[in-house]
Amino acid sequence: MLNLLKLPGYPWLKDRIKAGTCFSTNKTVKLWDKTGFVKGSNGNAGIVEINTPFGRKAYSIVLFIERKDFHSISGNARKWFEQSSMHMRRISEMTYAYFSKRYHNYNECGLTLF
Repeated sequence: MLNLLKLPGYPWLKDRIKAGTCFSTNKTVKLWDKTGFVKGSNGNAGIVEINTPFGRKAYSIVLFIERKDFHSISGNARKWFEQSSMHMRRISEMTYAYFSKRYHNYNECGLTLF
């Protein structure tokens, strides 16, 4: 599974789990993921591995946002894509904060979003 998730994607398509989050510069956080986007649907699924006092711990996360009225998006869907990606990154930060707190890996990342 990890071999499939770590296959390279398009370099211009950033993930929505780690890139642009408060833990994106943390080199100890490993991510294996796949992203997907078509007009009206934005998704990312992956496995995140973090350091804890109890050793390395991992969790899986699947994020998917669909816009039912995607036909109303005129022209390029880039603005909608960026907005939905930002929401996905905030959810990812909250998930990271939850698991960090659960495994006593205290940090400030994502805690203010609770």
